[in-house]
Amino acid sequence: MFIVTTTNSKFVAALCVVLLQATYALYSTTCCQAQHFDISVWVDEEGQLQGSPQVSTGIFEGFFGALSQQNPGFSASNNVFQMGDSLGFNVVEPLLYSVGDGVSAPPGSEYIEINKSSSSIEVRATSEFEEGFILGEVGSFGGIHEHMEYVLLGESDPPTPGVYGLVIEVTSPGYEASDPLLVALAHLDGDFDTLGQIREGVAHLTAYAFPIVGDLNRDGTVNLEDFAILKENFGISDAGWSEGDLTGDGIVGLPDFTELKSNFGSQHSALAELPPAAVPEPTAWALLVCGMFAWLVPRFLAAGSSSNTSATRVNPMLNPSESEVMAMP
Repeated sequence: MFIVTTTNSKFVAALCVVLLQATYALYSTTCCQAQHFDISVWVDEEGQLQGSPQVSTGIFEGFFGALSQQNPGFSASNNVFQMGDSLGFNVVEPLLYSVGDGVSAPPGSEYIEINKSSSSIEVRATSEFEEGFILGEVGSFGGIHEHMEYVLLGESDPPTPGVYGLVIEVTSPGYEASDPLLVALAHLDGDFDTLGQIREGVAHLTAYAFPIVGDLNRDGTVNLEDFAILKENFGISDAGWSEGDLTGDGIVGLPDFTELKSNFGSQHSALAELPPAAVPEPTAWALLVCGMFAWLVPRFLAAGSSSNTSATRVNPMLNPSESEVMAMP
């Protein structure tokens, strides 16, 4: 018979702490390290940082009620940098969310806290740009390997299942920031718990983060919705991608329409293996594109011949009705 004494109770408490620490170590080894992966970083000939893979996918892991993930990390081989250089990051898009039927803001006001040591930032659906922090300094051999923690938080308890997307750039003083990279982290629960659902969510996030030419609304396809956006904004200046500026000159004009026309009907490669949505037959696409071009050019030329050289631009679209657009030959 085991008699509980003060000494015994202290021993039992100490034993419980040891077992708890062993359990956590086992969890970290079997779960966290099994998913260990990094974004490889290097510098190209022009002095711009590069990162690979372009899309990193992981799963939030729950332990003691917290949903977190420490991957991906960031690593650079020896001799990539100089001793004393540092590596950091920024988040360049709002927090994205998908369950495989498009991209939206997280439905439960969820956000992701990114932290390392005493540094942390919060990325929400309202974040346009979040300046990150320095992950670490490069060692004497010119390489670096650092991880930070991604924690899923929000008003709903537990957070809404789905795939959450962070669009980041890697930074280092003295080098040009990398092109955007996507970190897609899934929270599995309830009806959202299969590999296929994760793949669908990641595919839609990928199509949104890296849109194909002409996909102004970033839904993965170039179609009438994108044409309508370009038509509405035709002639404006100080425009961005979402307004129809596909050439990067700040103006929505005929060159942008030509870019959209050349890719009309295309679908993002990330969505290619997903169940296709109902779309017009290829012949219908071709006729529609030709009709758009035949309708647009005379209006553009007429507007150009009647305008002066002032900064005010005339919109030649003239806002045709939907029936007029659909009636194009």
